[in-house]
Amino acid sequence: MTASTLRMMSYDDYNPEEMAKVVTRSVRTLNKHKDEFDSIVVRGVSGLMIGAPVALKMGKPLLVVRKPNEKRHTSVPIANHVRSGDRYIVLDDFVSSGATARSIIDAMKKDRPKARLVATYMYQSNQYLTSNDPNFLM
Repeated sequence: MTASTLRMMSYDDYNPEEMAKVVTRSVRTLNKHKDEFDSIVVRGVSGLMIGAPVALKMGKPLLVVRKPNEKRHTSVPIANHVRSGDRYIVLDDFVSSGATARSIIDAMKKDRPKARLVATYMYQSNQYLTSNDPNFLM
């Protein structure tokens, strides 16, 4: 799947019914691999909107990697990193250049040197998904 086949979800695209579908679909897919990772890592508000309910339903810790230079609420680069385990997945809604994923991985390496990325899961709204790919990259 190429970046040109996907449209990034904007905040206006999030509605309760669609979010519930995305969360349910994500949990169903990720549960097949639940023993392979300890925690879920997201970035930003859009990541929290899907990542938080997915993590709660799966009983997995959720880590939030702040954007570089974001110090509005705290200077801590990764929120909730205390009980996160060593194997994590990145949960994201869109991958274009890979810069966001790379910055998340770099932040995790700096803050948690023993932690390792085991997968990236890209969730999409049905209205923008143009392929039957499972979106789970191991």
